[in-house]
Amino acid sequence: MTRTAFRNWRIDARIPQFDISNRSGVDRSKVSLYECGHVQLTDGEVAALEKALRALIEERAKYLTGVLSSVGPEPEKEVAV
Repeated sequence: MTRTAFRNWRIDARIPQFDISNRSGVDRSKVSLYECGHVQLTDGEVAALEKALRALIEERAKYLTGVLSSVGPEPEKEVAV
């Protein structure tokens, strides 16, 4: 995954750099500098960031699926005549 793709995925998923940093072990300031293109990361750091992002997105998806199932089915929409 490219640096730009990583940043876009993180932003689209609304995952803070702080959470990625905590999960991956890569310092938050280094995550920020990487996303802006100011530093190069090791292959291991990039892999850790990608793994953390995927895990956080999967956890959020699982949580939201549970929220939706507890609400019940979507109400039927009224059809205008």
